[in-house]
Amino acid sequence: VGAYLSEDTPFTKRQREELTEIINEAVRQTLKEEMDKAIESGRLSEAVSKYDEVQSGLININSADAKELKTLNGIGDARASAIITYREINGPFGSIDELMLVDGISESILNKIRENITI
Repeated sequence: VGAYLSEDTPFTKRQREELTEIINEAVRQTLKEEMDKAIESGRLSEAVSKYDEVQSGLININSADAKELKTLNGIGDARASAIITYREINGPFGSIDELMLVDGISESILNKIRENITI
């Protein structure tokens, strides 16, 4: 998304700011909906985790679903699926660097997303 809103696009600064806010609000709303679902189903610890993610703005690679993972630069359907499969087989990631053990996640991909993820 950032590439579409860079200064090299035909959007004015004001339009870029408005689009950025719309996108940010959509992300916040999606995470709020996930929190509400977790609370309603009695999964309070999951709701707390989602709240922490909303506050930090980071994607937790130990709890993110495919939709959330695909918001990361360079992560599409195949890599998101591989991350989830790895997590299901091996349990939660112990470190961010462990993500490189996932099929399709190279050091360059990890470096692109490192500042946007947490465990």
